[in-house]
Amino acid sequence: MVYSPKYMYSLYAGYKAKGGFKARIQTDTWGPYFLDPANTEKYNGYTFVTKAMIGYDYKNLDFTINADNLFNKKYAIEVKKRSTYNDDGAKTYSPAPTFSMLATVSYKF
Repeated sequence: MVYSPKYMYSLYAGYKAKGGFKARIQTDTWGPYFLDPANTEKYNGYTFVTKAMIGYDYKNLDFTINADNLFNKKYAIEVKKRSTYNDDGAKTYSPAPTFSMLATVSYKF
């Protein structure tokens, strides 16, 4: 099936202490998928794209720092192939975001 990976999985580990500290690490993988309805070409997908979170809960406050694409892996989040009549079959690659961090503070009412 077009754009439908053969497999997708995520592995993660998380920790939350009674004192409020919390952490999580996750890695994602998308398997190969076909680029056209005729199933003539495949994109190999990507493996082990990692994200992490550390945080602290204090009373009604929640502090977190998230890091996405932790190891700054270069990969395409999506690949498509033009497959209309008289087309050249060119592929378009949508690059995935590079390493990024986000800090948040939230208050629970």
